[in-house]
Amino acid sequence: MTKVTLRKKPITDGRNSLYLDFYPAVPHPDTGKTTRREFLGLYVFNKPRKALEKEHNAETIALGESIRSIRQLDLQAGAYGFLSKRTKNACFVQYFEQLANKRAGTNHDNWHSALAHFKDFAGNTVRMADVTEKFCNDFREYMLDIAVNQRNGEPLAVNTASGYFNKLKATLKQAYSDKLLLFDLNRQIPVIKAEET
Repeated sequence: MTKVTLRKKPITDGRNSLYLDFYPAVPHPDTGKTTRREFLGLYVFNKPRKALEKEHNAETIALGESIRSIRQLDLQAGAYGFLSKRTKNACFVQYFEQLANKRAGTNHDNWHSALAHFKDFAGNTVRMADVTEKFCNDFREYMLDIAVNQRNGEPLAVNTASGYFNKLKATLKQAYSDKLLLFDLNRQIPVIKAEET
């Protein structure tokens, strides 16, 4: 079991940098190489003299301990709980498009139609970090109330909206499986129920 400890590292200007020490080492989310440290970007005074400096130290150390406890819980749950900045800023639309391009035949066309509606709703750039439960539910409402058929300009049939929305749900499921999303949004977002024909 990996243990997480909050530690201090002296730096040149009379302050200490706070970091988390992982033992044994864990894979770094950006490089995949094992690491023992995660620097928090938090600093405390080495020898606080004024009341304000002491208060700053107490609050900063409390924040560091809070982050440490979250990391420890995440490790116990089998996940490191922090996505890299690169992953958070990755483009969800490009990921959706990559999945669409892997399909063939009619399924390929349906995926690209779903992607086109998603772009109409959200634009060409959506960060992974911006894909939330509310965002997905807003797209669901868009598909039911606003989206139109690209050929004739009429509102989408419920079954068409359902099929296209399922492509988004499949993308969410795969993104969670690929560790690009922290939460399995696919399970949290209700389907658009198809009508009997």
